[in-house]
Order: sequence, then structure tokens, then C-alpha cells
Amino acid sequence: MGTKQEVAFMSHNKIFQRLAQVSNVATLTPEERFSYDADVKNARDAINQLRYAFKEGRAEGRAEGRAEGIEDVAINLILAGVSNEVIAVGTGLSVN
Repeated sequence: MGTKQEVAFMSHNKIFQRLAQVSNVATLTPEERFSYDADVKNARDAINQLRYAFKEGRAEGRAEGRAEGIEDVAINLILAGVSNEVIAVGTGLSVN
């Protein structure tokens, strides 16, 4: 990589500066390698935790939205005079 490209590359973000410093992992001392591996593991763990939380939050939001929607439909059907048994069959809600 040319000097101009290297400066542009490193100026964008701190992580790129760190990447440039550790670009050749084979030259690290055992202590530096241990620290580098631990940092990579921690970063991957944090990313995976965020992805999992985001996925769970979306699934929970969809489930809540669906339940609230069904309850709204049931209320509208009650107001329209539909029997409780028909509403229960159609929505999956219990008669009680």
C-alpha cells in the first residue's frame, strides 16, 4: 500500500489504526499475541451478544404485536356481535 493510501486508510477510524499496528500477527511476542487474541475474542463476544439481543428483541416485539393485534380483532368482533366461541376459534384465544 502506498504512503498516501496508508494515511487515508489509517485516518478513518481508530480500529483501522489498530489493525495497521497488528497487521502482521506473526511478529507479535507471546504476551502481545495473548492480549491480541483476548481482544479479538472480547470483540466477537460483544458483537454476538448484540446480535442475539437484537434478534430476541425483534422476535419479542413481533410476538407482542401479533398478540395485541389479535386482541384488537377480538374486541372488534365482540362489538360486531360475533359469538365468543367463534371468536375463540378464529383468534386462538380462550373463551374465558
